[in-house]
Amino acid sequence: MAQGLCGCRSGFETINNVMSSPDAATTDAADATSSDASTPMTSSSLIFGQARLLSSLIGTGAEGIGSQTYDAASLTWSPLSPFDSQGGGWRWLEGRISAATDPEEMVLGIGLDLADVKVQVQRSTDAMWVSEWSTTFGSASPGTFTETRFAGIAFEQNSGNALVVYSVDTETPVFRAWSDGRWSEPETLPINDGPGGPNPDLTTSSVRWVELASRAASDEIALAFVDTDGALGAIIWDGSAWNTASAIAQTATSNIGTRVFDLAYEKNSGDLLLVWGTGSTDFAYATRSATDGIWTTGNETVSGAFDSEYIDLEAAPGGDSIALGIGDLDGTKRLGLGTWNGASWEAVEEYDLLVGAEGDFVVAVAWLNADEAVAVYGGEQSLALQWATWSRITPNDWVVRNLVPVPRKNLSESLRLLRLPGQSQLLALVTDEAGFLHAAHYDGSDWTVVPDGSAINTVLYATQTLPFTAYTHPE
Repeated sequence: MAQGLCGCRSGFETINNVMSSPDAATTDAADATSSDASTPMTSSSLIFGQARLLSSLIGTGAEGIGSQTYDAASLTWSPLSPFDSQGGGWRWLEGRISAATDPEEMVLGIGLDLADVKVQVQRSTDAMWVSEWSTTFGSASPGTFTETRFAGIAFEQNSGNALVVYSVDTETPVFRAWSDGRWSEPETLPINDGPGGPNPDLTTSSVRWVELASRAASDEIALAFVDTDGALGAIIWDGSAWNTASAIAQTATSNIGTRVFDLAYEKNSGDLLLVWGTGSTDFAYATRSATDGIWTTGNETVSGAFDSEYIDLEAAPGGDSIALGIGDLDGTKRLGLGTWNGASWEAVEEYDLLVGAEGDFVVAVAWLNADEAVAVYGGEQSLALQWATWSRITPNDWVVRNLVPVPRKNLSESLRLLRLPGQSQLLALVTDEAGFLHAAHYDGSDWTVVPDGSAINTVLYATQTLPFTAYTHPE
């Protein structure tokens, strides 16, 4: 049973028994060695409507992370500005920006440090990125462990404080909270203290996937994670502590090679939607009411013998709708799409094939506006981007659209799709099997490949993971 763990942020003192791995070593900014220090870069605050792209690079003179900004008005990228020479590179990057008037930007990286696993958080400040802290720890299979994104970062939307949660290859994740420029000491989540203990038991084996979602106009952050046995847990951070009464335990598919779950808050109501694959022909979901905190569970069937093994959710910028992208990656790979209307599911069907898609993020969904959603997805098409749309005018179907020509693109691996805030415009980012990163801009009518006729960069560290991250201001 865990002793003396309140799951709270107050005090920022060192907590006994905070790390689940005895070999873990943590370095904070105050005592960072020269190898942890980041390289100065030319930087400016991200302007509302722009997007920031951070890419994990490898190659002569290109190791580390490269930073670029995208300007929708001119359809141009800023020059690549590298920082953080990490040698072997980061397998995963996740960047976030706060909702403050003078926003903070942070990026979390997952990679290897020789035979150990490394997690690092860096922050953009004073025209440079600096290391806030890093930690390394042992793993029985570090290469396999880092094939999954076992860490996440998010900002509280009201306060601007940050939260990081990561696995140390055990059943109980670790968290650190950032407030007033300081990080709390690493502390295990107040869960999994065994039968008879006061805390909820959610997972029983090594946690491999972690996702965080921030509730708009609130300090609430939802956490969901899955272990190697397919045990799925979720719990709410209320801005100062973990609400153990909010925890829920479910069973997902044990085929966790990709992210088998996702979560998102409805924009208006603040209700939380959690969706996960079950290993059968349907997917499961749970909603948590923002009013009374009660969870309600259900199942939804995708047409045909569809096995939901990848999930992507994105909330509409207004209203309570949430778009759903699903990947069936077992046998004949297939694409499923659907829409949550705040109370029930619409247009949940199989729409296309994903043949040839090998990445971890094979479909991405986003909203052009509160009434129109878009999906981009991988498949057997080289030199083209595959996509589909949904409209509230015809809510019963998603529509697969004509291919978007993308010069030099090989078979797609992983995809992300961003809404540019304050505009009915989207930015699609696609990695291909050659390690190239491509981008395309959608203005609601037409797609434009940016930059025209070429990839953004051709030296991504990895292909099947997500070695890049992109973000815009919260709306």
